[in-house]
Amino acid sequence: MATTYLLVTGLTLGMGFHLRTKHQCMESYKTTSNSQYTWQSVYAFFSPLFYILPCVALVGWFINNGLGNIITVFIVVIAFILYSSILHDVIHFTMDFIQVRSCVLYRNSSIVEQPYTTENMTLRFTRSAVHFLETSSISSKPFFLFVSFMNLNQPVFASRLFSNSNQNTSTYSDALEEIDWSIGRILRTLRERNADNNTLVLFTSATGHHVDESCDSCSVDDDEERDVLRDGSKNYIWERTIRVPAVIRWKGVVTEGQVIRSPVTIMDIMPTVLELLNYSASALPSDGKSLLPVMFNSSEESKHKHIFHYVEVTKPAAVTSGPYKVVYTGIKDDRGPRHLEPPLLFNVETDPEETSPLPNVDHGELLTNFSDALAQHLKTRKNKWHSQLDSRVVPFWFPCANFPHCFQVYDESNDFSDLFD
Repeated sequence: MATTYLLVTGLTLGMGFHLRTKHQCMESYKTTSNSQYTWQSVYAFFSPLFYILPCVALVGWFINNGLGNIITVFIVVIAFILYSSILHDVIHFTMDFIQVRSCVLYRNSSIVEQPYTTENMTLRFTRSAVHFLETSSISSKPFFLFVSFMNLNQPVFASRLFSNSNQNTSTYSDALEEIDWSIGRILRTLRERNADNNTLVLFTSATGHHVDESCDSCSVDDDEERDVLRDGSKNYIWERTIRVPAVIRWKGVVTEGQVIRSPVTIMDIMPTVLELLNYSASALPSDGKSLLPVMFNSSEESKHKHIFHYVEVTKPAAVTSGPYKVVYTGIKDDRGPRHLEPPLLFNVETDPEETSPLPNVDHGELLTNFSDALAQHLKTRKNKWHSQLDSRVVPFWFPCANFPHCFQVYDESNDFSDLFD
């Protein structure tokens, strides 16, 4: 097999620190700089009233019972008001400080921007990828490049060069055009570096559930469940959310135009890379399987006998095997998952929208096989996990570029003309 290089590019959700999405980062950065002092001043003016009224009542009680004089009461009231106001300002300043500065952009292990802004973010990613390809010896030795754009999740944004490109298009269309152009620019660099013909390119994406399309027919008749299903971000077990697009290109190696229908997962990328590098993935604790067999033969069955889908870390909510899928847990609302009894069985190959559950009584043996596989899967787990979501949040435990300011301006040029030559 010829020397192989791998380029992986995808659209994934960009996250700030402390589980803050880029929507919160961008919005908080804008609103904090423009309006925080306005609302803080108004709130600081009225909030002491909530402290004064109980204080006045308490002082009145002291006076009525002869426990103090008017001067003592006056001093106590003034001190209490000052204390309350200072405490209020300190709390709100701390929260605003953390809110904005928890949006951190790293390059390797160094903070390059804090808080980060989404302006030209896509072009910045593209320039970094192109720079790597242009300055590395990609035509003579293997390389791995992973490009993960922050778009196209809410809030959708586009760089200035792509904004309002057409009066009849939306911001989403502008952002999509920018992503498309950026991927093309990266592929063009591969051609210019004579690495196009022996580079494996894998493109994958998020589901696009943020578009909030209507859901006329969902898996469960319950109205609340149907509302949840309209937003794929709230439910990770239905095909609408867990099934994502993927495109593979490997010139002269992978047959063009074929459709692989065997179920595979994002976890399969790492074992694929290791096999390309002639490393064995069997020694690693991974649930992924190499994609090479199905890439070379689209009729080849997936190495996955079962794929387990989690909503919570304790137990899979659904299991897929071939064309069949069993859903054990549905999401009722934001309060948490709801166990389905009996579970729902679907043929997701013929019914990808999961609108018609198969009769359980006619598929007893199949359901038993799924239950046995689930039980065996749970036995193989170490069951020693720690979720950061279960940890107590300590406000000041977050990265800081230059304490105590925790503020860093992106020092690279915003001139992207070199990308458009």
